[in-house]
Amino acid sequence: MPGIHGIQGWLLRPVDGLLFGLEGVLFDDGLWRRWLFRLLGDLGVRTDYDAFSRRWHSRYLRPVCRGQSPLSEAFRGLLFSYNLTSAQVGELTLACYSRWRQQQRESRPLPGVRRTLLPLSDAGLVLGVLSDSECSGRELRRRLADAGLQDVFVSVTSSIDLGRTKPDTVGYLHSARQMRLDPRAVAFVGQRADELAGATSAGMQTIALRPEPRARADVHLARIEQLSDLFGHRRRYAAAG
Repeated sequence: MPGIHGIQGWLLRPVDGLLFGLEGVLFDDGLWRRWLFRLLGDLGVRTDYDAFSRRWHSRYLRPVCRGQSPLSEAFRGLLFSYNLTSAQVGELTLACYSRWRQQQRESRPLPGVRRTLLPLSDAGLVLGVLSDSECSGRELRRRLADAGLQDVFVSVTSSIDLGRTKPDTVGYLHSARQMRLDPRAVAFVGQRADELAGATSAGMQTIALRPEPRARADVHLARIEQLSDLFGHRRRYAAAG
């Protein structure tokens, strides 16, 4: 249902904390994927971008983020799944790895992230990150610090430290403990249908930010700045002392 300023849906319980997915929510993780998708099209591969992204994440990226497979093998598996030749796969695997590392080094927060999250943290919301990543939580904290977000997040959890990826409830519950909150007092902010469903299974409310078409959540947002509208009352209370 329509909400304030175009926000769709309602949170049914008070929220004391927000748990964010990292890639696609706070940072753009799609630069290398869009590059590879276009390149595959030039090579005659016929698929749509959403199906390509789901194939990469569900079949090949998850084992990497659980520490079960090297990134290079994930690239090779994805490329072979599109019936490319061994020579093409060998060349593109090296190119994918280079593009991936460049993205990790150069990515910056998406527009609106800092100016939205800093006031919410100041207003008393406990903020955390739960990321499916091949990087450790310590590495992710450094990345957030480089982006000027070092003091915002109470908890930063990486799948590779847990050996579990979303939508497994282990990561959500671990994050809630790190945030010192009951999961029912936390809302998860994500994009993918599976990660939002995992948060629901863990007892959290859900906020879908620019979600994929099949995603279901309690609240749907088109822009991260709309979190300020959703939780503006907390900022007013904080300002009032």
